[in-house]
Amino acid sequence: MKIFSILLSLLFSISFCAQDAELLKKIGARKDKDGNILLGKAFIRKSDRSISFPGRINIREGVIEVLVSTQRGRMHESLIVTELDPFQLQMALILAGYDNGDIKRGAPFHIEIIYGKSRRINVDEWLYDNTAGKPKEKGTYVFVGSSFRDKQCLASLEGNLININSLDRNTILNAALSSKSALHEYIVRKEKMPEARLKNRESPLEGYEEIPVRVILIPAQGKQSPRKMQ
Repeated sequence: MKIFSILLSLLFSISFCAQDAELLKKIGARKDKDGNILLGKAFIRKSDRSISFPGRINIREGVIEVLVSTQRGRMHESLIVTELDPFQLQMALILAGYDNGDIKRGAPFHIEIIYGKSRRINVDEWLYDNTAGKPKEKGTYVFVGSSFRDKQCLASLEGNLININSLDRNTILNAALSSKSALHEYIVRKEKMPEARLKNRESPLEGYEEIPVRVILIPAQGKQSPRKMQ
């Protein structure tokens, strides 16, 4: 990948400063006048260290195992699809000062979705725990970080950014589920989803109109304090 060779030595170490303009330039990132950083389609907000990126609703009903994927990921079971490279999300998290690790050690986040005219919702409100027979409890998603092989980010190769109950290392974030609830089946709460018209009423199989959304990773308070981003 284009920026991998530059950042390989920094991948598991965030001793560098986010304000280093030269480094930001090398990795294709830039800082605005307020100190916010844009890396690809990922936006790091300095004021609250949240990270956001655009996407679109992909599945409106049925079983899902992936919260966010790219088009090369598991789209058949992904709630949201984005054009953001998973590796860039990983680097955005590192630039913002967050540690990665397993479910117990990685930085935890709440995930919210903005859609329509500034409507905002916790993404877990769109999900139903079909095994437990109740709406999914609001939880956190942990920065586990992707594995690498032959200088390739496996999350980018496989195209999955945020998993729900597929606890592998080839992703950037995983839901903080217990070993028991990780085996549960999660489905989309169709009645909670924003309405969308069919693309073609005469041919329903063409699907619904695309609804753009913005995914926001909000650091969970009291879990892990990120390093200072200047």
